[in-house]
Parts: sequence; C-alpha cells; structure tokens
Amino acid sequence: MYKQGKLFAFAATGYLYATILVDLYRKLVGINVESIRNIIYIFFFVLLVYDMIKTRRLLPMFAILFVILCLYGFSILINPGYPEVYSSAIILFIFRLWPAYYIGRYTEDWDTLCKSVLLFSPIAVIYAVSLFIMPELAGGSAYATIASNLAYVSMISLFACLHYKKILWLPIALFCLVPVFFYGTRVFFFGVSLSLFLAYIINTNNVSPGKRVFLFTTLTVIVIIFLLFSDVIFTQLYQWLPDSRTLKMMAVGDLMDDSDRSSFYTRIFKHLEERPFSMLGFIGDRILLSPPGANSTLILSAFSHNCCLEICMNFGVPLGIILNIYFIKKLIVAFRQSFSVQYTINYVYVLILGVVFLNMMISASYLSEYTVWLLFGLALNICHETNYSNKNIVIQ
Repeated sequence: MYKQGKLFAFAATGYLYATILVDLYRKLVGINVESIRNIIYIFFFVLLVYDMIKTRRLLPMFAILFVILCLYGFSILINPGYPEVYSSAIILFIFRLWPAYYIGRYTEDWDTLCKSVLLFSPIAVIYAVSLFIMPELAGGSAYATIASNLAYVSMISLFACLHYKKILWLPIALFCLVPVFFYGTRVFFFGVSLSLFLAYIINTNNVSPGKRVFLFTTLTVIVIIFLLFSDVIFTQLYQWLPDSRTLKMMAVGDLMDDSDRSSFYTRIFKHLEERPFSMLGFIGDRILLSPPGANSTLILSAFSHNCCLEICMNFGVPLGIILNIYFIKKLIVAFRQSFSVQYTINYVYVLILGVVFLNMMISASYLSEYTVWLLFGLALNICHETNYSNKNIVIQ
C-alpha cells in the first residue's frame, strides 16, 4: 500500500514556503510575478493532488470541493454581477485553501514533514535578511504579508531544532522569527508568543513536578520583569528598528488601536440584528461592507475581520451559530487531547493554534486565509485519528 514519503513532505513543505518564494521574487526581481506565482502554486498543487490519488483520498477531498463549489454557486445567485470577485475567490480556494486542509487532515508522518520544513529554512533566512538589508520592503501594507509568510515555517523549524536536537539550526529558526515580531502585525506578535507558550505548557507534561515548578517560576519572573520595563524595552527596540510598525505603536501607546475595525463591526452587528435570517453567501459580507462601485480588489479586502461574524453573515445567524459551535468544539477537543498525549502533530497544532485563532478573531477571513483550513484539518486529524507514526517528545 502506498505510504506518504519524501515526495509528499517536499510538496507540503513547498506549499508552506510558496508565499515566501513568490514574495521574495516580487521584491527582488519583480518581472512576470503573476506567471511565476502561478507556476509555483500549480506545481505544488499537482504534487499534492498526486498524493491524494495515491493514498486514495481523492474522493473525500473532491466531496469537500464539490460542497464548497455548490455554496459558491448559491452565493453567485444571491450576489450576481461580481464575476471577477467570485472567480478570484474560487481559484484561491482550489489552489491554496483546499490543499491546506488536505495537509492538516491527512499528513501521516509529521516528523518527516517537520524535518523537511527545517531543511528548507534557509529560504526563510534569505527572506528575513532581505528585510533587514532593505527595510523599505517591509513598508506600506507589506507587514501583514511578512508575518504570515514567516511565522508558521519559523515556528515549525524552531520546534524541529529542539525536538531532533538540531542545535546548529537553532539560530536560523530564531533569526527568522525576528521579522515576525518586529516587522509583522500585532496579531502575529501576540499570536506567536501565545503559540510558543502553549507548546511550552504541553511540553511540561513530560517533566518532573519539581522541574515544572522551576520552569513556571522562571517564566513568571521573566514576564513580570518584561511588564515592568516594557515601555523602556519597546522604546529602545524602536530606536534600533525605526521601520517597525509594531514597535512604533507600542512605543507611542497605540497598541490597542483597532485600525478602523470598529466601523466594520458596527455595520455587521446592525445587519445581523435587523436581518438575522439573511444569508449573504460567500463573499456577501464583503460586498455589503464595500462602498458602491468598488472594484474587485477593494471588495475582496473588505472582509468582516472576524471569522465567527463572517460565518453568520454568510449563512445567517441561526445556521452561523451552529457552524461556529461545531468548529470551535473541534478546536477545543483537539487542544484538550494535545494535553493528554504529545505527538509531533499535537505540537504543530498548538503552534499554529495560537496565531491562527487570534488572527481569526480580529483579522483573518476563512475564505482567504489558508492557515484557517490547515488548522481545522489538524484539529480533525487529532480528533478522529489515533494511529500516528510520530514519537513522544521530551525536551530536557
């Protein structure tokens, strides 16, 4: 029987690094970017579909694809007149979101995949170095892209360094996290911190009670010192990295600025209150929130900035609540199971959970952010599978 091996690990790793490759090419070369992007995405997409065929999982994956396409067809009937918007959204789902779910749900050997992500981490290093050499590349709205590109592969690489005792690779993984913290968004600053903390917490299940108390005491002292001197720390860091949007907001006290999200939330709550049974369909919330006559780019960027509200807007409040309960329950069950047994998949799950869940609540859209589908695939993998080919982890 066919088993996933190095080819799948290469395909999944390439998928995770694809956005870095595309963005790096865009920043450094900038010629025929769209063609290069399509070639990269299609190449790794074909490899993943090949794995679906060989592992006989093409049928369940096509069932998911069929359901989503039917929902898009229903949405087009509700919101006619936006062919460019819907064609872009459907292509994004097929080539980015659908494969992400497959990787999370059906990866058999997470050890091999994590090692592969670490092996290709020099790509992330080149990307990070380019940001420090040419900080103008991190300007404008690029900060969100930078954080999303680097965060997940860097955390998995860091985990692989500790798990597989690849200490020489540790500086690489840590270096790649620096742009995430200081050139990325606040969501990723706190999300990555939360993810690393969750991984640290579940790892303490493998140490003695005395060592556990020592580790928690040390961590508590570090947090207290950080909070007491946070103003000084952030001000000094901002002097060293003046191009950092996150450090600037922390230094001047604008950390809790909502970047005009409140205007979106006000309109969303008003709509849900007045028309709780209204189903706007996929992308319907963006059409509602966009100004009249907006082009496709503007419409696609005007999402709800909260996946729970987005689902309620797409499917109506009653069905939206049911779907939200189902999805969140799966995330919670997988999180609880990750405390009882610590396989490689459980560590990958909590590392992604902290960032993605926080991102889902205040920034991301489940119709455009591939990590939402990756996370849910991981949750279902943990909830429904018991036969993992991965080892328990004890980091001394």
